[in-house]
Amino acid sequence: MKIWFPVSLSESGRESSTDYFVSCCLYLSRFKTILRSNILIVKWQVLDAKLKESDLLEDATEKFKATNIPNQFINNLNCGYDGYTEKCYYYVSNLVKCFGTSNNLNKLIDLCEFGNDDIPPINWIRHSYLLFKDAVKEDFVT
Repeated sequence: MKIWFPVSLSESGRESSTDYFVSCCLYLSRFKTILRSNILIVKWQVLDAKLKESDLLEDATEKFKATNIPNQFINNLNCGYDGYTEKCYYYVSNLVKCFGTSNNLNKLIDLCEFGNDDIPPINWIRHSYLLFKDAVKEDFVT
């Protein structure tokens, strides 16, 4: 999952792609703070039971707790730059596995964020992104 930075290089007013990328990296801590402040533990606790009841987890151990998923996601967020679109994005590597399972963290995040027939959507990233977007756009208004 790529989470696009809300302002492109041309909109940012930065002189170079390097300056723009540095700005994006600095804003990553702000996005992480917003994500952390929007974790609703009760929703993740309900999700924990739903995931354990379902057949969606591969090799889940007793160490698996859905409440660990948001923090693991936040801790593994990185910043990248797409030269084609001239935009930064935040992402978690597809190599990261969710603690206590052999599941890909991104796949579990997608499942938790958007839900399915058995799992209710959490809308945690989307809600946090809207708050982040408003804050970034406000900073870049000239």
